[in-house]
Formats: sequence, C-alpha cells, structure tokens
Amino acid sequence: YNEQVVDLIEPAGPLAVRGSSSSGFYVEDLSVVQCRNVRDLQYVVSKGLENRHSRHHLLNQHSSRSHAMFSVYLDAADADGVNARYGRISLLDLAGSENVRTSQSSGSGLKEAGSINRS
Repeated sequence: YNEQVVDLIEPAGPLAVRGSSSSGFYVEDLSVVQCRNVRDLQYVVSKGLENRHSRHHLLNQHSSRSHAMFSVYLDAADADGVNARYGRISLLDLAGSENVRTSQSSGSGLKEAGSINRS
C-alpha cells in the first residue's frame, strides 16, 4: 500500500522484501497461519480483507488501493498417512491503474492513485 509491503493479517508496519539465490524473493516476518478446516481459512481471509485499504471515487464505489497476494499451502494424506500430497495456491488481486482526471481523486486519494499507477 503506497509503495510499502504490509501484512494484512498482523498489520504492524512496513515489511522488508528480501531475496537470496537459494530461496528467491520473500517477505520478511510475514504471517503464516495454520488452518485446520475451511472455517479457519475463511476467518483468515476475512481478517485480511478487513485490513485492506479501499476508497470510493466517482468511477468505483469500492476501489482497492493496493495489490494483494494470498497463498494457501495444502498438506493432505489418507488416514494411514501413506499417500501424502502437497500443493500451493496463490491468489493475486492487482489494483488497476486509475485515470485521476476521470475519477476526480484528490488529497490522499490522489497520492494513492499515483502509487497504484507506478506499481
């Protein structure tokens, strides 16, 4: 949000993006939440959505003001644990570019639009 990486589950402040040749790029100190069932997962998603920045303007009543990424790591096995399977699903929501003149954004909305358009 506004050129900063923020954890939407535990929004304490900007986080650092790091990179290494062995593990690639990652966000330092990002929350990882273990979910036992779908209800747990729904709670975590709703918590993240509550902390997401949005704003209304002339063109859109609920305009997201940032990009968001949500990754789900799946571990599954049959009852005897023999056939284990693993996977990851990553969901991205990218804030679209904004025509400032048409949306008539001003003040902090104008600053957000500039950050969105640069990213």
